[in-house]
Amino acid sequence: RDEGYLPDALVNYLALLGWSYDDSQTLFPREELIEKFSLEKISKNPAVFDIQKLDWMNGVYIREMALDELYAAALPIWQRAELLPTSPTEVQTAAAQQILAQVQPRLKHLTDIEAMTYYFFSDELRYNDKAVKKVLLKKQAREILSHLLPQLEGLDSFDEASLGQVFDGAQAAFERKLGDIIQPVRVAVTGTNVSPGIYDVLMILGRERTCQRIRAALQIIDKTEEG
Repeated sequence: RDEGYLPDALVNYLALLGWSYDDSQTLFPREELIEKFSLEKISKNPAVFDIQKLDWMNGVYIREMALDELYAAALPIWQRAELLPTSPTEVQTAAAQQILAQVQPRLKHLTDIEAMTYYFFSDELRYNDKAVKKVLLKKQAREILSHLLPQLEGLDSFDEASLGQVFDGAQAAFERKLGDIIQPVRVAVTGTNVSPGIYDVLMILGRERTCQRIRAALQIIDKTEEG
């Protein structure tokens, strides 16, 4: 539990240590497992505890959780990290569920939630050194961010269509792949080079916080170049 595993995922995995129903099925809801389990199908060969398989299975179970159920599991994690108060408002709850919907497909453990979502709540980013060196300090990153910043600040609507136009325009202006335009922004606003879709991230953060973080990233680039 403390390592982020779900009870049903762990029961499912433990049942497969030395037992199988057939050659293909690996996921068993608890009721189906009780129905199909039999001592006759237990193997005489020693079982191997494969932590990677357990991680995969746990991720499948997390992805199948209803959003309300996942929020109930995530809330105490956020509260311990002081990202949400003891009694979140309806607005905070709705925003938190929107964030969870974005990261749910990437989760393998419930304990991943804090690290994968904190930047939506806190403006104190934990910059990944490798991402900064590989992306922010890469040639043209400063030019790309400087090009995008005023356009993002001037958008009437901060929605997917408007953001797409800005990024497509930057892609054409720099004659680079769209990923080359997106990655400096991703590191600037999340501190890392892995996140949900960038438009979704920016829309959740909003214009003000997005632009504030891009300005902070430009300062990091400038200080590094001066040093």
